Amino acid sequence: MCVCVCVHQGSNPGLHVRPSLSVSPHSWPVEGESVTLRCEVTDTSSNWTFLWYRVVEYRRDLPSFQYRGGDASAELLPDSSRGAGGSFTLSLAALHHTDLYVCRAEGGDPAYQTKFSDVVPLWVLVKSPEASLVIRPNRSQHFTHNSLSLSCEVQDNSTGWRLIWLTQRPKGPACPDVLESEAGSTCSTTSPVQEDSGEYWCGSESGGSNPVNITVTST
Repeated sequence: MCVCVCVHQGSNPGLHVRPSLSVSPHSWPVEGESVTLRCEVTDTSSNWTFLWYRVVEYRRDLPSFQYRGGDASAELLPDSSRGAGGSFTLSLAALHHTDLYVCRAEGGDPAYQTKFSDVVPLWVLVKSPEASLVIRPNRSQHFTHNSLSLSCEVQDNSTGWRLIWLTQRPKGPACPDVLESEAGSTCSTTSPVQEDSGEYWCGSESGGSNPVNITVTST
């Protein structure tokens, strides 16, 4: 699925350049594996350095762009200097690395920044899942205007869980893009739409579920 990301910035030469972001060897590493995010720019006119971000809900203090028909923001990774050469490697992928990522490049004199890349998901799978994503009704095929709810069942006393998804909708069923919620609580909607179709994942502080694909079609 290709997701268009358009940057809202002032005029600069970088607005004509969009990096390409990819994940190798794949976007679904098992916990403990090595995974690399690669940011590439075909324009060779500048000596590029690269910046790495995770996608978060819109915040006025962060750079923003349009994503899934709404506004999202990009939060710079605290250790993004590791990606200065165009690659950002996680030698030991962990549950908390599951997120949506973008990159952009910086170059020129005076320095300017390019557009953001398209959004790329990284889902870290656990060898023995410590959480289960519970879907009600319990099926992968759902219909518009019929209720749909999501919750996370954890195997310990974790106080919270996160729900992450990749769909064509800015917000999932009655939940923000990344939800922090009490274990056992529920996100629900009485009117799901086709844009809610996508990959869903949940996790607690001790482990996560495997991703689940949900399809919503018209009745």
